[in-house]
Amino acid sequence: MLKRLFLHYIAEETRPMLRLAIPLVLAELGWMTMAIVDTMMVGRQAHSAEAIGAVSLGSILFCLRCDLWHRPHARSRHLGFALLRVG
Repeated sequence: MLKRLFLHYIAEETRPMLRLAIPLVLAELGWMTMAIVDTMMVGRQAHSAEAIGAVSLGSILFCLRCDLWHRPHARSRHLGFALLRVG
């Protein structure tokens, strides 16, 4: 009886959870793929070490901006950590 209730609850909650999770997973995979493709593109240049470093730094800053822009609670969390490091 308990197992049936648990399975019913899981089945009932899975569809709404996936409706929220799938776009987020696809966005994260897109950002990671973009960083990998950027690194592959600059890896064939003459000074590839500097270019790869610049692309990696740009990718980190871009992902940080996206993270802080889309999640208001993350802004206060990152700001709090930054203030703790300074003070």
